[in-house]
Amino acid sequence: MTAPDTPAMSVVLATDVFDTIREVLGHLAGQTIVREMEIVLVVADADAFRVDELALAAFHSWQVVEAGQMDLVHVARASGARAARAPVVFFAETHCFPEPESLAKLLERHREPWTVVGQVICNGNPTTATSWAGMLMDYTAELEGVPGGPAAHLPSHNSSYKRQALLDLGDELGHIMETGDVLNHVLMDRGGTLYLEPASRTHHLNVSRRGAWFGERYHAGRGFAGRRAEDWSLGRRLGYALAWPLIPLVRLSRIMGAVRHAGLLQTLSLRVYPTLLLGLVIASFGECVGYLAGPGRGLEVVSAMELHRRPWLRDGDPTYPDLP
Repeated sequence: MTAPDTPAMSVVLATDVFDTIREVLGHLAGQTIVREMEIVLVVADADAFRVDELALAAFHSWQVVEAGQMDLVHVARASGARAARAPVVFFAETHCFPEPESLAKLLERHREPWTVVGQVICNGNPTTATSWAGMLMDYTAELEGVPGGPAAHLPSHNSSYKRQALLDLGDELGHIMETGDVLNHVLMDRGGTLYLEPASRTHHLNVSRRGAWFGERYHAGRGFAGRRAEDWSLGRRLGYALAWPLIPLVRLSRIMGAVRHAGLLQTLSLRVYPTLLLGLVIASFGECVGYLAGPGRGLEVVSAMELHRRPWLRDGDPTYPDLP
């Protein structure tokens, strides 16, 4: 049982300056469990960070945690998880906006023994082919329309965790959180369980400027593969690099299965699919480069686009909650 003076959920938000998180804080302040939520702000330099206390007044409590660097947002979030006071930790993003009852539904599900509980991810700017292609590549198993229940995959961000499961990873937590959704795979290897809560919904803003979108896809692929293969032999890296032309076909098959499962096959515009295939090719080529030459600055580039998303949206792109 959570003590009255202890928050029920800690929401971890990594940021550079306070204005970066002002929009998402507005949506978090609209949660039905707002008085039970602790906000954990993870920053590079706590002494230099300026807090707008009025914007945090609705929450149970808040704290500022110093991470020392913000090159990799995922790694910085690990510092927030260690400092969190609640038994459930939620990793929020600056460009993802939960519906008012979303976090309450996650908290309800955590009364059961699930290690990780995730949300349904809705497209927060659904009018462009690039936005939809990005959604399909990044959130295949969590698309709106997919039935909830026990899951084999969830994203590490916009998901909630039993804090003790994170702490049990010790000093490795930050390294594990560097790339993709390695965190959840590690937890499952240790006996952890995942659940997709269909009543918990959030709206994700996706890169929609075409040139920026191509760059995001390439750097994400290179960063993921480069980190993944750090300890591999030369032969293994060469083998994976040479197989890169097959990866788009494998991923496309999985994505189309998820699209059918979510009931989106008849509703998505046909123009999404050529963009999707092109994005898969670019990402796979990035993986090829990553296997051969390492991650470069792929993860840092993607991390910067994660922190500041609106500059990478097409001009006039309508977004949640102001969609027509």
